[in-house]
Amino acid sequence: MDFTIKLAEKKDLDLLISFIDKQWEKNHIFVKSKKLFNWQYFNKDSKKYNFILGISRKTNEINGILGFIPLNHFDYKIKNLCWMSLWKVQENARGYGLGKLLLLELKKKYKGQLYTVGANEKTIPIYESLGLKVGKLKHFFIINPKIEKYKLIKTSNKINYDIKIDQLKKINKISKSHLKNSFDNFKPWQQYPFKSADYVINRYMDHPFYHYDSYIVSKKKEILGLVIIRRCSYKNSTALRIVDYIGPSNVLKGLYFEWCKILHINNAEYIDFYNYGLKYEDLINSGFTLNKNKEIIIPNHFEPFEKKNVDINFMVPSLIKKKFRIVKGDSDQDRPSILKD
Repeated sequence: MDFTIKLAEKKDLDLLISFIDKQWEKNHIFVKSKKLFNWQYFNKDSKKYNFILGISRKTNEINGILGFIPLNHFDYKIKNLCWMSLWKVQENARGYGLGKLLLLELKKKYKGQLYTVGANEKTIPIYESLGLKVGKLKHFFIINPKIEKYKLIKTSNKINYDIKIDQLKKINKISKSHLKNSFDNFKPWQQYPFKSADYVINRYMDHPFYHYDSYIVSKKKEILGLVIIRRCSYKNSTALRIVDYIGPSNVLKGLYFEWCKILHINNAEYIDFYNYGLKYEDLINSGFTLNKNKEIIIPNHFEPFEKKNVDINFMVPSLIKKKFRIVKGDSDQDRPSILKD
């Protein structure tokens, strides 16, 4: 088979959405909500969509797609890095190398600076064949000690914490204007990929469907770190999800009472944090536990809710020399799957 590889244009939108509906998932959220799809993928500068298409030259039908989310989609000043998302080749077009052609086209466009979170197990061999690095996010959590009966999680007993508490550190909500004015505090010690105030505002604070709360970690009025949290609920039970953190990991040490305070205010069963790149000891000394016990279940899926543990795979360039950090808010791992009434 012979393919045309190109960026999706406005004229391709209906066929692209139809492909997602038929080949990825029936009645997918992007099929139902053009508003969400455009927010995540429409490039206002090029007037095209951030999808690489593989189109059959014989039938003019879309046979494969590869979505991507550049960091400059949320802040034009951040260059040369993007997250991959939906990657799919139609069944009858497999065996012709189309999936790899789509990936190579995107890799050429971003000079190898491709990352992804939530990589499908079937794509891992392709990444490895191209010399890319793959791994799994680590899943940390803190259980609310004040709740007597847990409905979302499964745990045999309460976890005992033996950590030093820093009574001077506080976690408080921050507004957009305060974030803008204070973001320079974060620049000296950010890890790769760099994220700006505009990125945080456009990606999280101004999300068209989800509500995110932004918190600063401070000590004696000095801002030390920025935490982005989203609240998830199922029936009458609540969980808090840390989807992003900007700042050095050692800032998180000693914050167990602060996390408990936030859990209590929200009447949440737990707070969790999928990440890679933060120092294990710092998270443990913040009161978190690494979820590696099969008898403990800390759910990830809420749309729909599934009471099970979930591994999240990631991929990064193999030759990356900088220390990198990956969180759940990267790529499209934290986006709506169900429209709320």
